[in-house]
Amino acid sequence: MNQKNIFKGLFLSLGFLALQSCDSDYTSAGSDIIGGGDFEVESYVVKDIKAYSQQTGPVETTSLPEFSIGSLNDDFFGNVSNSLALNLATESTNFTELNQTAVFDSVYLYIPFYNSVPDKLEDNIYSYTLNSVYGDGDFDLKVYQNTYLISLDNPINGGDIFYYNNDFGLFNDNNTGVVLNDSFIALQNKNVSFNKNAINIYQYDESGTIEVDDSGNAIVKERLNPGFWIDLNKAYFQDFFLSNIDALANADTQSDVFRGLYLKASSNGSKGAIGLLALGQGYLRATYTKDQVNVDAEGNQTTEKVRGEIKFSLAHFGGSTTGSMVATNNTIINLMQSTNDQGYAGMLSASDKQAGDASLYLKGGQGSLGVVEIFKQNDFEELKNLREQNLLINDAFLTVYVDKQVMGNSINPPRLFLYNYDDSQILADFANDASTDKSTYGGEFIEQKEDSKRESFTYRIRVREHIQSLLESDVVRSPKLAIVVSNEFTSTVNELVFKKLKDPISNVPQDINSIPSYSVTTPLGTVLHGTSSAVPVGSKMKLEIFFTELK
Repeated sequence: MNQKNIFKGLFLSLGFLALQSCDSDYTSAGSDIIGGGDFEVESYVVKDIKAYSQQTGPVETTSLPEFSIGSLNDDFFGNVSNSLALNLATESTNFTELNQTAVFDSVYLYIPFYNSVPDKLEDNIYSYTLNSVYGDGDFDLKVYQNTYLISLDNPINGGDIFYYNNDFGLFNDNNTGVVLNDSFIALQNKNVSFNKNAINIYQYDESGTIEVDDSGNAIVKERLNPGFWIDLNKAYFQDFFLSNIDALANADTQSDVFRGLYLKASSNGSKGAIGLLALGQGYLRATYTKDQVNVDAEGNQTTEKVRGEIKFSLAHFGGSTTGSMVATNNTIINLMQSTNDQGYAGMLSASDKQAGDASLYLKGGQGSLGVVEIFKQNDFEELKNLREQNLLINDAFLTVYVDKQVMGNSINPPRLFLYNYDDSQILADFANDASTDKSTYGGEFIEQKEDSKRESFTYRIRVREHIQSLLESDVVRSPKLAIVVSNEFTSTVNELVFKKLKDPISNVPQDINSIPSYSVTTPLGTVLHGTSSAVPVGSKMKLEIFFTELK
């Protein structure tokens, strides 16, 4: 064994409590280390470990737990622009109330962001902390009416239809060509950003003036969480809705007439920004005034002006309140266009599966992952040796180090996720972590922090149960693992799904046909030090096992 006796003497008397108080590695990962008296805790660093990069290619992006939009320019990985294509549905009765006298006064999209509890500022403005927004720049956004019929069922050949993140052609070539968000306000089209302030909707009087209270403050009729408020061309929708009232009022023909929207994001030359969207709380809303004819008991007719609205939800959840997309009845497709830096693309093509890579290149969307092989050499020699020792495993961690020089000012993803690559399954360590943020499992990015004893610019993932199962199994087998980028584990943490790859990855014992949705929904990438001999001392990927031994 190596690194023996690193904790000798810590477990005498109150030694275990001392370990908890001064070593954040254990307090953050679970405090079930056994020591003291006649026992001591030792560590063992696995020697047989190899890792290399693997490109993933296009991946299915319907029914994801999370969706994002925006455009981000990364110094190393290049540009990524995430767009959305979605069909919409509303109650057909919305259109039975419509008539040819209707005059639309507003049509807009509201798409909220994930956020925290707000702080109140001056003038009725509430400011929030946004979750899963990357970059503080802006981007170009064009909203089109989609003319492509999005369907998950193949009416000709039967079976399912899959949409992938590179299916831009379906929607670039099948829309009306009219940019609907044509407001003179650049924040709604040419310079769209993730504003952290709440949106106030003020109360107006009959003359169209904002009403004020006794103190002279504008009266807020409704306050919306931070999000995109995008005004759409009301004249366009007035003509479209009034020309298709009968078809839109029929539930069987509505989706064929109004096939949804295409929200196309692209770079405007700035650093840009990309963020996750709470689509379950978003909607398309159109308000109008119409003439309504009333008939009294004597048959006399009078006409009055009345208000009405048509509201399309961006997602329906069938009772779900989490804000995720898994339960949605709408079909939403996240389109992800990457312009890869030539250096990144070249590194992927030069990956060495035999000797392992000096650097691992992980990237979300149509990106790449890191394959990790442990205990594979010499007929599982190291695994067999560990089995023979009947170790009492206390903990085990995989630690990876960010290449700070290569990443420079690029944004590192907030999490990494490790799973069983060969079998496309989550690890028991992840499944059995009951904490809401999977803090025991770990995987969060650690920067340099004064109050942390963790090494800076690292990710660390707990694999105790996985290692324990390998040591206790009756079969000598060690499936390959894979490590991918991830957003923060939010309310969708328990809704992980594996999404279909357009082109399977060659692998033994079986090809890889899917990857975790965490990797698909994350627009970021990171560069990690790998396992080859070229890795600097102290920066190599490390799998460390802690165990208890009798003195």
